[in-house]
Amino acid sequence: MTTALSDAGVQFADATVLPSAGTLQQFNVGASVASNALTVTFAGGPLAFRNATLTSGIPVNTQVGALSLTVPSTATLGTISAVQAQLALVVLYNSGVPQLGIVNLSGGVNLDETILLSTTAISTSATSASVVYSTSAVTSSPFRVVGYITITEATAGTWATAPTLVQGAGGLSFPANSVGMNQTWQTVTRVASTTYYNTTSRPLLLLLQTTGGTNLTVTIGSYTFSTTTQAATSNCWNTFIVPPGQGYSFTGGSGAAAELR
Repeated sequence: MTTALSDAGVQFADATVLPSAGTLQQFNVGASVASNALTVTFAGGPLAFRNATLTSGIPVNTQVGALSLTVPSTATLGTISAVQAQLALVVLYNSGVPQLGIVNLSGGVNLDETILLSTTAISTSATSASVVYSTSAVTSSPFRVVGYITITEATAGTWATAPTLVQGAGGLSFPANSVGMNQTWQTVTRVASTTYYNTTSRPLLLLLQTTGGTNLTVTIGSYTFSTTTQAATSNCWNTFIVPPGQGYSFTGGSGAAAELR
């Protein structure tokens, strides 16, 4: 298939046009719940994927048809009961047979489109936040992030409450990952040995105060940090970053805290 370049973008021989780099294209995605299952969709359209050969910068332009993916009941995707989650939607090139994939942003999966993604087939056992799931397993595929949803379920894996946000990626609509962008400081009081969650779509900057003469131990996700004992007469502020969707707890702090969220 031949292409022609113009100010309008990339045009195929069949007159399909891909938007130029400066065009604020927004992808058409959807999400709904029924019978305790979550169904996500991509309406289709032209997509440009990075080359499957990582040393080549020549994109692969293709027309993708409508795609859907159903997350069955009991498949939690690593979400937590009664805690808001952000789920990203990706289209995988899959050697010219595109598939729709879904992943929990709290798992920290790299979605910057410079890599190749491998996925696991969706099933009732899809319970990890660090795995991308698709209809069938895909190996080392270029991909595009096409949108995300924000959703909270009373019981994780029982998809009964519709998403509160369904957002196609494109332009400036996908959540920026930079700390401080569209965020404000908020003073909060936190209780030791209680887990709190970053329910936003951006990294949260956390300040926790240590009282004099105590150690501060903080757990973020599955990782634990410990500080040394402070002087008995001084307090100290400690800074941490909490990724989207992950929880944090602490012992030894005063309970005084601030969050940039």
